Amino acid sequence: MVKSKTDSLIQSVDDEFFHLKTKLETVTQDSNNKSIDNNDEKNVDYQEKLLEVFSEPAPDSNSTLEIDTTSPFILNSNIHDTFDEQDDSAMDDLLSLFDQINTEDNYDDEDDDYRDDSDDGSKVVENFNEDSPYFEFSEKFHFWCIKYIHTIPHVAINELLRLYRSEFKIPFPEVRTFLHTPRTTKIIPMDSGQYYHHSLFISLSSFTENYEKSGVITNEVQIMISIDGAPLAKSSEKGLWIILCSETQLDLVNLVGLYYGEEKPVNSNDLNKMFVSEFQILSKDGFLSLPGKRYNVKFHALICDTPAKAYVLNVKYHSGFYSCSKCEIAGTHENYVYFSGRPGKLRTDEDFRNMRYNEPNDYQKEKTILNDIPNFGGVTQVPLDYMHLVCLGVVLKLIELWIKGPLHVRISNHSRQTISNDLKKLKSYTLSDFGRKPRKFENVRRVWKAHELRQFLLYTGPIVLRDNLPPDLYNNFLKLHVGITILINPILVENDKYLDFAENVLIKFVEDYEENYNPQNVVFNVHNILHLVADVRKYGKLDNFSAFRFENYIRKIKHLVRTGDNPLAQIARRLSEKSWLESKICDTTIIDKFTVENKHYDGPILPHFCENQFKKLKTKLFSLNVDDKRENCIVKQDGTVFECLNFINKKNQIFIIGKNFKTKGNLYEKPLSSSNLGIFKISNEPDTRLETIATSMIAAKVCRYPYKGETFALSLHHSFG
Repeated sequence: MVKSKTDSLIQSVDDEFFHLKTKLETVTQDSNNKSIDNNDEKNVDYQEKLLEVFSEPAPDSNSTLEIDTTSPFILNSNIHDTFDEQDDSAMDDLLSLFDQINTEDNYDDEDDDYRDDSDDGSKVVENFNEDSPYFEFSEKFHFWCIKYIHTIPHVAINELLRLYRSEFKIPFPEVRTFLHTPRTTKIIPMDSGQYYHHSLFISLSSFTENYEKSGVITNEVQIMISIDGAPLAKSSEKGLWIILCSETQLDLVNLVGLYYGEEKPVNSNDLNKMFVSEFQILSKDGFLSLPGKRYNVKFHALICDTPAKAYVLNVKYHSGFYSCSKCEIAGTHENYVYFSGRPGKLRTDEDFRNMRYNEPNDYQKEKTILNDIPNFGGVTQVPLDYMHLVCLGVVLKLIELWIKGPLHVRISNHSRQTISNDLKKLKSYTLSDFGRKPRKFENVRRVWKAHELRQFLLYTGPIVLRDNLPPDLYNNFLKLHVGITILINPILVENDKYLDFAENVLIKFVEDYEENYNPQNVVFNVHNILHLVADVRKYGKLDNFSAFRFENYIRKIKHLVRTGDNPLAQIARRLSEKSWLESKICDTTIIDKFTVENKHYDGPILPHFCENQFKKLKTKLFSLNVDDKRENCIVKQDGTVFECLNFINKKNQIFIIGKNFKTKGNLYEKPLSSSNLGIFKISNEPDTRLETIATSMIAAKVCRYPYKGETFALSLHHSFG
């Protein structure tokens, strides 16, 4: 892995932390060195001042809000957010930075010309050049401010800058100059709210810059657009409508536009007009990056949940009779609309473009401005998002039917409690690859997030439901599990036989679902399961066109808002501050290589494999750690589960020393043997014989779950290379 300047800055902060903490807690009294005594007294005084700064968080300091009714554009860059939110360590990182300017060896008398001894701060400079003794510290402090931009307001940073000026005579400017904050933000009135346009051009600049830094070789940028609403706070009637874009090479996400108001714009065409106009220009002329390379720009897909899709495309909502975006099936109304278990006549892009679904009570209500995007396909380029459709839709519906549905499908309280207990037991074995860990089987709609429902469908559900659901309901759940597992696996979706099997098994799932849970429960989401495979055939694995990446970015955008006043300006300025730092720091992406870390001498070793031992192995898809029993297992290309015990770097080739587990069977046999999907029943302990393998033999990382005296190994689908 090539380490970026960002990584170096973080590492230097971490390396100095423990040394600094000891220094601040135990002030050394050295009578032979008066300067050190004075320095230590200053440490204690400065630490107290730092604590005062953070004891009373102040609201964000915003510049003048400028309302512009003519030009929507403001040329400030964006950033792909790569900073971890480690709020608890903000003070620790800051104190470690303080150690740099408090070390006697850092500065000498020749540096006095750089200090600000003036009463009026006339020596304050906006940027330090590389010759300045404060250059490196200024860069690191700038990075610290951006790293904790979600939690540390401008007022606190300004106070820190004032302390640096008064205590150490460092000629720092005020916070907005230091962070390169725009003085004005151009906001456009729109209906009952306001709109800020960040520009698709700026997002493309960020994407292509990352392509060139990361070694991505392409002449084309495929753009996905996501449009969704998001409340800023539970107690507020106002919310955001966010237009995001992503690309298909590195899965980067960037902002295009933001609307803020009590209600969404009456006409979605007003919301989308600016970015559609930009897309028309880009489709015709392409995009010229700063190094002078021209990229073709093409529309790839529109990713929305069902209500947002209906709003953006100006079509019927999911409660309508003809609401399916993929076929012309008519629903049946009985308290609510439900559908049959078979698809209707498929819709076409041409008919959508020509408004042929605009008959009375049909699908289209009026024309969408998205049709003005060259070659936009209102059917095929609007794929079904499995995050909302499957995870938050069908899986959640199944769980609610089991818990409080009709008596013939409702499970007992004992079974529900058993499932909860079993999920809690699996919690300690869950890998760091999962964003969330399993939790109890209660208040699922209110508490569980999409990541947890996905984990339940693909990994934990087939285990904990096996003895706690009636066989017909469990087998029906397995059909959904198997179908989605195939569609999410990057290797299996390349095999037409597996895709055909997934299509058939999902059709069978809907048919059995209709029989088990009554036709009235074949709601919009269940019906659309029938159309998933067609989208996978066009776009590849489900995660290629899911909303997960966009939802993560929306969460980060919401965290940029500190007060209720002018949220659009706050978001725009925080993004601009981040973008300036991105231009200074080269962030290089890992490109399909294994790297090792944490050198040791503890073994185990084998003849000819005894030098350069390491505890951790990393690639862009996953990481392994021999010291953590949860994080040290893989499945080899031959289907054998393997425990990694040591990583050896021999002549720049990485080898793994470990032990094999015996494969004892499958978790399930129907509708497909689980071993075909990388899911095995294995021995509880590995063999005693050590073996050496090359990294090329790794198929995927594995999660091991013990359950009722047995152990199951489940391959992580995202780790298949």
